[in-house]
Amino acid sequence: MHRCDVGGQFISYRKLRQWLIAVAHQIQQCLTLLQLLNCLSEIREDCKKYSKQYNWQHHQFLSQVWFQRWDILLQEQSQSTA
Repeated sequence: MHRCDVGGQFISYRKLRQWLIAVAHQIQQCLTLLQLLNCLSEIREDCKKYSKQYNWQHHQFLSQVWFQRWDILLQEQSQSTA
């Protein structure tokens, strides 16, 4: 994988996978819906900035993790207000 932001530095798929796992972990650590939405905003900005490095599988993986966390936080919020 080629990164234009680092002077054309080559980024391995292993490092990309490690990055995806780190982002997924960050998503899972969000404690509030607001934190999760902010995380989504940062991911979107990164995706736009490095659009050539992201493919639909990366988006699909992160979206799945994000929506799972969203559902968990919504359940927790509804239980605490009930």
